[in-house]
Amino acid sequence: MKNLITTRLNVDLNNKSQIYLGKWCLSQYSLQTIEKNNSNILEYHWNSKTKFIEDSKYILKLYESYVVKIAKALNKYHKINEDIKYWETLIGEWFLNFTSVLYDRWELINSDVINKYNIQMIDDLQLDVPEAPNESHNNYNSDLWNQYVFDRIIQFRNVNSTTRVSIKNLNNAFEPKYIKSQNLRSIVFNNFNKNSELFIFRSNFGLLNELLISLKKNKRASIALLPKFKINSNDNINTSNRNLKLNLVSGDNFEKFLSQMIDLFIPKSFIEDYEEINSFVEINMPGYSKNVVTSNAHIDHIPFIFWLARNRKNINNFVVLQNGGSIGSALVQCQEYLDQKISDSYITWGWEGDKGKNIRSLGASKIIKLKKKFKYKSANKKDILIVTTNGPRYHYTSISQSHGPQFIDEINKIVKLCQSLNEDIKKNLILRLNPKDFGWEINKKIKTILPELRIDNNKDFYKSIVDRKLLIFNYNGTSFLEALSLNIPLLLVLDQNIWHIRDSEKKYFKLLSDVGILHTSQTSIRNFIEKNSKNIEIWWKHELLQKNIKIFCDRFIKYDKDLIKKII
Repeated sequence: MKNLITTRLNVDLNNKSQIYLGKWCLSQYSLQTIEKNNSNILEYHWNSKTKFIEDSKYILKLYESYVVKIAKALNKYHKINEDIKYWETLIGEWFLNFTSVLYDRWELINSDVINKYNIQMIDDLQLDVPEAPNESHNNYNSDLWNQYVFDRIIQFRNVNSTTRVSIKNLNNAFEPKYIKSQNLRSIVFNNFNKNSELFIFRSNFGLLNELLISLKKNKRASIALLPKFKINSNDNINTSNRNLKLNLVSGDNFEKFLSQMIDLFIPKSFIEDYEEINSFVEINMPGYSKNVVTSNAHIDHIPFIFWLARNRKNINNFVVLQNGGSIGSALVQCQEYLDQKISDSYITWGWEGDKGKNIRSLGASKIIKLKKKFKYKSANKKDILIVTTNGPRYHYTSISQSHGPQFIDEINKIVKLCQSLNEDIKKNLILRLNPKDFGWEINKKIKTILPELRIDNNKDFYKSIVDRKLLIFNYNGTSFLEALSLNIPLLLVLDQNIWHIRDSEKKYFKLLSDVGILHTSQTSIRNFIEKNSKNIEIWWKHELLQKNIKIFCDRFIKYDKDLIKKII
C-alpha cells in the first residue's frame, strides 16, 4: 500500500512508496520536477468545474444556517443579546472562508483516499489559536496548520491505515509570516469622541478626496490618528488547552467536524479577547457616524470591524464600495455575497444586480485617480509584459478563480506559452509576478526554465504597464480591468474550467473575444501574438474594438468623474 503525504512535511522524492495529496507538497521543487512526479500527485477535486460550483452552493447554504447558530452561541458565551446583523458584521467574513477551507480539506481526505492509501500523520502536533481573522487567513497557507487539519479529519473518519511520524523529524515546512500589530492605515478624518454625519475610510478615493468629502459632509474635518492597536492576548492558548464548547447543533459528519474545528480555531478576537477589543473601541472610538463608507476596512481592520458592529443600529447608511475585479462577473464570489449582506448600499463598478437588492451601479473609485495620473502613449514600444496572478498553495476562499495547485498549473501554462513563441518575440518578453509568492518559489522556478526571460521588478505597477507595447493577463481581476480602462493594448487568456463567468455577463466577455482580446487556450493566444505582434497599434485602434472595450468597461470598471458626488 502506498503512503500518502498530505503536506510538504517529510516529502522524500527518492521514496517510491510516497504519493502526494496535492502539488503543494512539492512546492519547493522545480516545475520540471513537479511535472515529472505528476503521476504520483492526486488530482485536485476542484479541477472539476461542476463539483466546484455545486460545492460552493452547499458551502453558502451551510453558512446561512450556521451563522445563526454561532450568533446564538456567542451571545450565550458573552452573556449579551446582539442581533444577527451585529454578529455577521463581526464574524461573517472569517466564518464563510473558514467553512470553505474546511470543506476543501474534508473533500481531499475522501473515502477513495482512505481506502486506497496508508496516510502519514504527525505525532504531538499542536497549534496556537489565531488572534484575529487575518491570522486565520495566514494559517490557511501554513503546512503545519494544514497537516493538523488533515490529521484531525483522519482521526474523525476513524482511518486505520496510518503511519505516525514525530514532529522532531520533519523539515521543509512553509510557514507564512504574520504581523500581530493591527496598525492598518491609522489616518482618519473623523473625531471619534463625537457623533458625525459621515465617516469615510479606506475607500480607494485617496486620502485627499476622503478629506474633502469629510469637510463637505461634516462641515469640518478632524485629522486624527487611531492609536496603534495591539491585542494583549494570552499567547499560551493552543489546540491542546483551549476548552471552548459552543455546543453548535450539527447534522451530517462534515457539520460535526466543522463544529469541532470552530471550537478550536474561532479567533480569540471573538472569544478570549472580545472584551478587551470592545474596551479599546469604547475608549478610543466612542462616537458614531450616520453614514459610513469603505471599500475594504470591514474585512480586515479589527478596530473598525468592532466599531462598525457596535454602532450598526445607529448607522443609517453603511456603504460598501466594490473591492475586486472579478466581482460582478465571477459565477462564485463570496466577498460580493457578504458585502451585499451586511451593507445598506453596495456600489458596483458598473454592473447591475438583481432588482430589489441594495445595489447601485455607479462606477469604480480608484480608476478616477488612475486616469488623472497615468496616460498610455504608444510610440516606439517593443516590450510585451506578461502579468500573472498567484495565490496560496492551499484553497483559501470561494471565488471562481484558481485555487491551490491550480495557481502553479497556470504558471506552467505561461512558461509553455513563452517557450512556444518565435525568437523575435521572445527577446521582447518581460514577466511580472505577484509580489506575494506564498511559498511557491515562482521566481526561482521561472529562472530555472527560462534564464533569459526578464522579470519586471518595478514597484509601481501602473508606471510599468503604461510603458509597454502589449500586456498579457492570465486572470480576471482588478489589474486587468484597470489596464483596459487606461486603454493599454492587452490580451486576456482564461481557462474556462477555472474562471467561471456568470451567464448574465458572458455576452460582455464575448465582446472581447470577437475582437481578439480574450482567448481561452494557449494555442489561440500564441497564434494571435505571432500574427499581430508587428501591428498591435493598428489592431488596438480599430473602431469595433474600441467600441467593445467601451461597452465592457462601462459594465465592469465604469469611469465617472462625478462618482464622489453620487456616493452619499
